[in-house]
Amino acid sequence: MNFSLNKNCHTCLLIIFLMISENSYNQELLKNGRLAEISYQFNAPEHNKEKTRLTHALSYAYSKDISDIKSSITYQVNYKVLKNQGKGFETIISFRPPIIQGHTKLYDFDFRKEILPLLSSLKIFYSNGSELIYVKPISDIDTISSSLYFHFKHQRYSDDWELSLEQVHWKFLYNEKEFVHRWSLVNDYQMACEWVSKIENLEEANDETLQYIEKTRWLQVLKEMKQLEFYQELIITHHSDPQNLQEKISIRQFILERELEDLKLKLPQEFSDSDLESLSQAYIQVERDLLRFSSESTNLYGDLYFEFEIKNTSHFCKKEMKELLFQLNIQNEWENFEYGIQKNSLALIKELMADKRANEALFQIDRFNYFYKNADYLGSSSTFNHFKAKAVYDIYLSYIQVSKQAIEHQRIDMAIGYLNKASDIQKQYPIEIINDLQVENELQKLIKSALDRYQHLLKTGNFKTAERVKEGIIGLMKKLGIDHEELLLEDG
Repeated sequence: MNFSLNKNCHTCLLIIFLMISENSYNQELLKNGRLAEISYQFNAPEHNKEKTRLTHALSYAYSKDISDIKSSITYQVNYKVLKNQGKGFETIISFRPPIIQGHTKLYDFDFRKEILPLLSSLKIFYSNGSELIYVKPISDIDTISSSLYFHFKHQRYSDDWELSLEQVHWKFLYNEKEFVHRWSLVNDYQMACEWVSKIENLEEANDETLQYIEKTRWLQVLKEMKQLEFYQELIITHHSDPQNLQEKISIRQFILERELEDLKLKLPQEFSDSDLESLSQAYIQVERDLLRFSSESTNLYGDLYFEFEIKNTSHFCKKEMKELLFQLNIQNEWENFEYGIQKNSLALIKELMADKRANEALFQIDRFNYFYKNADYLGSSSTFNHFKAKAVYDIYLSYIQVSKQAIEHQRIDMAIGYLNKASDIQKQYPIEIINDLQVENELQKLIKSALDRYQHLLKTGNFKTAERVKEGIIGLMKKLGIDHEELLLEDG
């Protein structure tokens, strides 16, 4: 049996050898060499209009001006001409994997496919002086990791013919919207890495009971982080985890769980009213730490925000807090704990409003509002509702006031930003801000101011700046539902 198998193998090898020998014998190499390189240069300023988010992201990631952002993709192309005995000629064009250089990464993630196009199609030209002899189109070249070979069979050939590749076409695989989606995931990933690092280095409270609250809350943060889109898509689906975030979260989660088990054994058997007050203050402090983390993280990239939006997640940890009170043998104190949270939250909101720290005040309102809706004993409180309405409206008016000052000083971008903030609060709290038209009124003033500036820029010949202002005006008009075509037609 073995002898028969070996005999068959030897027969197969012999047949393959004869086929190769025959093929080599039937083909004669007439000419080979390298053609001119085919390359594409990505210069950020040239792509800034159609790929604004991409160019700005690269500028931010590399800490360089947009004018200094460059990258390129280059294909090296070889050829050889073979004579087939009795069957004409064959030209083989080979494309090596492209050479990619320049700014092609964002953080630790490869964005070559989003930044650079791939070679899509071209044509092979055989000519003799001004006489065109053969034209052969080539398509489906889009490769970034392997070599490609294209075979072109023809009946005639002369050594003095010139071979060239022309009419080169490139194809971008990703549009701006697709880039923004992946960039937002990567941004979230980067911020999550920073959060985990900060959680690892947090200073612990001196009191073991307060430590228990803090660690319970941070454990909840880590669990929720693993459910977010960036984690599921990048790490779970695509196994893309350059900073080993999955391992870091798992280790930190394991450590927190073990520490909580140890702390349970050390919880006091007796608890005073002052201890209960400390619990509510510690609970609020952890949320303030969350706000600080979020504020620091959102500054990483101006117009993308970490998906882990703390005011929309369940950091209330009601179940865990009740378990803690049970461990402390004060489960009957849950009602007092809720009232302690309310007292301390309202005092903090009042303090923040007095200090004109609007963002922090709004965050605290959101967080207590969430607590309030899920509380067992607080019930409906006209006091809180009135307080919330006043605080929210004060913040809304403060944004309106900043936008007015920005308009007066021709700070159009700043004005738009604060009007958007005011508009967002109006949408989030429609009951507290009923049919208030201040945003719309200020937008109308902003458009008039911008139009005046646009006209002035046109008259003074600053056409590039005028074009940018025009785009901003159109965006505002669309937001208000105003027809901009007729208004800008004369000068546009």
